[in-house]
Amino acid sequence: MTTVAEDTRWQMLPQLTPHKLQRVGAFALAELGGCDRLGELTAETFHTAVQTMTSDVAATAGASTAKDHVLLAYSHCLWPNSPVNHPTRAKLTIPQRKQRIQTWRTPPEPADWPGVPCALCGRGACGFYGKVDVPLGASISHRNTTTPGHEGMALCVGCWASFHAVVYASVLEGGRATVLHSWDEEFLARVTATQVAKTRRILMLGSITTLSGSYVREQLALHRVREFNRPVAADVELLIFSNSNKEQTLDCRVLTEPAARWLQTTAWHPQRREAFGFLQRACYTAKVSGSALLARLLFTTPQRLPARIATYVTTDLQENIREETIPLAELGRSYLVEVLMAPRENVERITALAERLAQVIINQDATTELKKFQVSFRKPRRLREWLRAQRERHYLAATAAITADGASTGSARRPQEAFMDSADLWLLFNPAPESDSWLYREQLHTDTLAALLRHGWSIDPATAREALDYSQTPSDDADGVADDVEQP
Repeated sequence: MTTVAEDTRWQMLPQLTPHKLQRVGAFALAELGGCDRLGELTAETFHTAVQTMTSDVAATAGASTAKDHVLLAYSHCLWPNSPVNHPTRAKLTIPQRKQRIQTWRTPPEPADWPGVPCALCGRGACGFYGKVDVPLGASISHRNTTTPGHEGMALCVGCWASFHAVVYASVLEGGRATVLHSWDEEFLARVTATQVAKTRRILMLGSITTLSGSYVREQLALHRVREFNRPVAADVELLIFSNSNKEQTLDCRVLTEPAARWLQTTAWHPQRREAFGFLQRACYTAKVSGSALLARLLFTTPQRLPARIATYVTTDLQENIREETIPLAELGRSYLVEVLMAPRENVERITALAERLAQVIINQDATTELKKFQVSFRKPRRLREWLRAQRERHYLAATAAITADGASTGSARRPQEAFMDSADLWLLFNPAPESDSWLYREQLHTDTLAALLRHGWSIDPATAREALDYSQTPSDDADGVADDVEQP
């Protein structure tokens, strides 16, 4: 009698291929086989993993309705037209159902193999498989429905079993399955092992705890990234899919590698960890929690986060500048440099200009000047005009001081330090479509308020409510930005 180790089928150990879901499934098989690493799988542990999956699916045979078993409830999402949910199921006895599932989940004998290479790894395929076994192709347009005369995708035993194991690495919610993928194999192995353990517990309990709230998938992904103990070395992808005959979907959302690494620093560095709590507060809305909206922004529109911070710190200034403005400004600068790849020297220019603007506001009728500063951010044209007015005022004041000094000493000299130069203006108002000027304007807004707070300036409560009636979100309207912009 052939042992498991001698059986050719179980020697086809899962390998990593370019197919993302197959990769996830391969790491899930390693965890099901009790191995810490994929390379530690043997024929015996691979066989054990497949037997475990078969037993879990066979347990659906005794369930009458989808409410009675998790895998039966999600079988249409994962394995449509399979023995688990076939229309003839109701007419079969429980032993017959189990037998059909056992036959489905048993790889063919080597003598029955078609003699063609696996479409994914190139080893000998054990058969051709379609929609029942393979969740999805690379996109929604690859529906894996087998056309007449075509036998399906050629798969070896390792790749075939990997697709069956994807369910263990998935979060099952709302009729869809969600998996995390990354080309960083250590990260992928870690997050897959964590989810496999959770799924096994769910199968033991027999029910799924419904996730509540908005963007729960994105929140879970962010949590996995922040708890990983070394820098992520590749993008993190959130794959949300359904293999259902009624609605086959695939939605891929990406957290870029720079964003993932920056996110990890908010868990590792004490100052950033505190600021991250403020950032979640800044993203809060009446309908969506701060952590949920932050997760959504990082996955879909990361360039909007600086505007989110600026909106938060400039709202409700009638009483005072928020104490969290300083750590949020510092976190925003790191985000611009590390995630949005803004040149560090540009961000430093913005910080230096914000410091000078803070001095202007403090030295003049501060509350009134702050109002003008706030209002100017509603449109780029207004902000440019206000900045130019401050530059001219600074130049005239410096010239007058030098003239007075020269009259007393008998010498004359030019002002040495400019309030802002043409390079600053170009940075803030570059009209090119691919320009990041609007990001720098948002950061300038936040940095200026942070500089005011660092200097100990506070709003006069007697006139604040009338003077600082500013509730509109800073506009990204580029009306007038292209007019009369000085180039360096």
